[in-house]
Amino acid sequence: MGPTPSAPIPSDLESLYEAERGRALRRRFLVYCFLVLCLVAVSVAGTLSDVYLPTPGEPPVPRESVVLDTSVDGALALLHLGAAAVVLFRPLSRKGLVALISWLIVLVAAVMIFTEGMSRQISIASGHGVFGGLADPAQVLRRNETAFREGLWVLTSVFVMHVLASLLIALSPAEGLRPLAPILALFAARTFFFTDADTKVRALLVGLSPLAGLPGFVWSLWRHRAFRQTFETRYKLSRYADISRELAEARRVHEALFPPPIARGAVRVNYEYEPRLDIGGDFLFVRPLAFPPSAPVGPVSVVLIDVTGHGVSAALAVNRLHDRLERMFSESPHIRPGEVLRRLNEFVLATLAPQAMFATAVCLRVEAGPREGAGAVEWASAGHPPSFLRREGNLIQMLESTAPMLGVVPDAEFPEEARRSPMGAGDVLIAYTDGGIEAEDSNHRRLTIEGLRNALLFHAPALAPTAAGAASAGGGALARALMRAVASHRHGPPADDTLIVQVDLAGS
Repeated sequence: MGPTPSAPIPSDLESLYEAERGRALRRRFLVYCFLVLCLVAVSVAGTLSDVYLPTPGEPPVPRESVVLDTSVDGALALLHLGAAAVVLFRPLSRKGLVALISWLIVLVAAVMIFTEGMSRQISIASGHGVFGGLADPAQVLRRNETAFREGLWVLTSVFVMHVLASLLIALSPAEGLRPLAPILALFAARTFFFTDADTKVRALLVGLSPLAGLPGFVWSLWRHRAFRQTFETRYKLSRYADISRELAEARRVHEALFPPPIARGAVRVNYEYEPRLDIGGDFLFVRPLAFPPSAPVGPVSVVLIDVTGHGVSAALAVNRLHDRLERMFSESPHIRPGEVLRRLNEFVLATLAPQAMFATAVCLRVEAGPREGAGAVEWASAGHPPSFLRREGNLIQMLESTAPMLGVVPDAEFPEEARRSPMGAGDVLIAYTDGGIEAEDSNHRRLTIEGLRNALLFHAPALAPTAAGAASAGGGALARALMRAVASHRHGPPADDTLIVQVDLAGS
C-alpha cells in the first residue's frame, strides 16, 4: 500500500526538510551519474564489438555510424561527468541542484532526440534502408512505418531516461515535470522538421509523446510522498526521544520538590504518588522538613495542591506555587491554614487564572498535645476532596471543604476560614487528590469518595495500633494499601495524577 497524502511540512520544519532533501538529492544524483557512466561504457563496448567482432553474414557497420555513436556516448559521458564535478566541488543549494539536474536531463534528451535522426540519415546514405521511389504507395507506407518506429524508439529512450532519473534521483512531481516541457518541444520540432512521414503520423507521435513522462511523474509522486513521510517519522521519533529525555529530567526536578517522609517525632507524614504522565500537577508541601537524625518539633503543616490539567504546564504551575509557599512559610513559620489558602488564592488569581489554570488545595496543621490523645488537626480546604480522619473503633470523620477552589473568586470574597478537630495517637489522617477517586474500572465506574472511604475502612483494622501503642499503620502502610486499592479498581493506565498522604501521631 502506497503512502497516503499528508499535511504540508510545518513552517518550523521547512528548513530542516529542505536541508534533508538537498542532502538526499545530492547523494542520489551522484549515484545516478555513476550508473549512467556505466551504461555509457557498456554502449561504447557494444559499438566497438560491432566494429571489431562483426556478426558473420551481416554487412559492416558504417564508419560514420560508429563515429556518431561514440560521439554521442562521449557527449553523454562528458555531460554527466561535468554535472557530477559541479555537485562534488561546488556548494549548491537544493534549488540550484534541481536546476542543474533539469538542464542535464534536457540536454541529454536533446542529444538522444536529434542523433537518432542523424543515425537514420547515415543508414540511408550508406545504402541501408533505401526506400526507392517516393511516389510508390508501398514505399510511402514503409517510410511512414519506419518513421513511426523511429519516433517510438526516441520516446522510449526519453521514457527510460526520465524514469531512471525519477527512480534514482527522487525528484518531486513538480521537479520531474519541469524538464519535460522543453523535451517534448524538442521532440515535436524533431518530428515535424526532421521526419520523413505524413502529417498524420507526425501528429500521432507528438500526441503520444506526453506518455513518455507519465510513469516517471507517477513514480516521483509516490517517492516524494514516501520521502516526506519518512522524514516526518524520523523527525517525530527523534523529537519523541528528546522530549522523553527532557520529561525524565523534568520529572526528576519536579519530584525533588516533594518533601522527604517524616518518620521521627510526634507527627509522622508519609505519602504515595503516581503521576498520569512523566510529570504531573499534584504536589505536597510539608513544613518544617525532617532531615535525619533530627525530627520536626511543634506543629507540622501539610499542604496538598492539585493544579488543573496535566503534564508540563501543570508542573510549571506547581513550581510557581512551591516558590510561593516557600516564601510564605519563611516569612511566617507558624502561619495558619486559612491564611495559607487566602494567600494562595491571591497568587493564583494574579498569575495562573489568566491562563485558565486553577487549583484545589487543602492545608492541614497537625500538632501533638502534651499528653497522648490531646493532639489536634486544623484544616482549611479550597474545593479539595474531603480528607478522612480515621479514629479508633474504625470511625471516620470527613474533613470537608471550607472554601471554593483557588483562583475562581476575588480575594475579598475568599473565606479565610479554618476548622479544628481533636486527633490522638492511633488516629490516622488521609488526604488525597482526585486522581484516586476518579479512577475508572472497565465499565467506566469511578471509585468515588465513598469507594475510597470503604477501602480505608477495609484496610485500617488490619493496621490498627498494637498493644504497645506503636502505630503499625505508620511508615505509610495505609497510604500504600489505598494506592493499591486505587490501582486494583482502575482499568488501564492512570487518567489523572494520584497523591495519597498519610499523617499519624506517634503513641506514647
